[in-house]
Amino acid sequence: LKTYEDVDYVIGGLEDKESLQKLVEGSDVLIHLAHFPGPVKTADELVTVNVNGSFDLLEAAKSAKVKQVIFMSACAVFGTIQLSVEKSSPLDESHPVQPSSLYGAIKSSIESFCFFHARNRAFDISILRPVTIYGVRPDLPKSEWFETVDFLSTNYNIDVKGSTKYVSIDAVCQSVLQVLKNTEAYGKIYHLIDGHIHNLELGRMISEVVDSFGEVEGV
Repeated sequence: LKTYEDVDYVIGGLEDKESLQKLVEGSDVLIHLAHFPGPVKTADELVTVNVNGSFDLLEAAKSAKVKQVIFMSACAVFGTIQLSVEKSSPLDESHPVQPSSLYGAIKSSIESFCFFHARNRAFDISILRPVTIYGVRPDLPKSEWFETVDFLSTNYNIDVKGSTKYVSIDAVCQSVLQVLKNTEAYGKIYHLIDGHIHNLELGRMISEVVDSFGEVEGV
């Protein structure tokens, strides 16, 4: 964001109520992307900062008369997938939420607070649930699949397994713009996904692109 000179910065955090109030003051829309990842000594620190902090942020938005809140949730809110989900009946936004991870449970809790505020007419909400987001990060090694690209571009062999549901950062940004001040998106949840790929197939694609001598193995 350093390249954008017309951005006003408020330094703070989810645990700092005063900074949250300053952040939303005079704003029409709040885009809630914040998530405290740690490191932590106990799991309740993650819950305290993310859940309580997000509730404080939503309360601040209510007090500031923010008109719309866009919350960046995650498809991690799903844990148990219903047996009825198949090609003809895909996993859509109406599927029950039963998280199997603490991260998913935190996101699900914040979604609930969003709906609570919307039902009480504090503001309108739009919730986005991306899968694994890929793209070039400013801190390059933290980019999704960086290690695979790095190993193959230096001709090392890799051993991969599993698969990935993925969405590009460009698509995520476009989604935010699509729901921004869009009355048709109020009260709605949207899943953000470009597709699904087996990591073995992905490794072979990367190997071909970087013209690697490294071998791609796995299941």
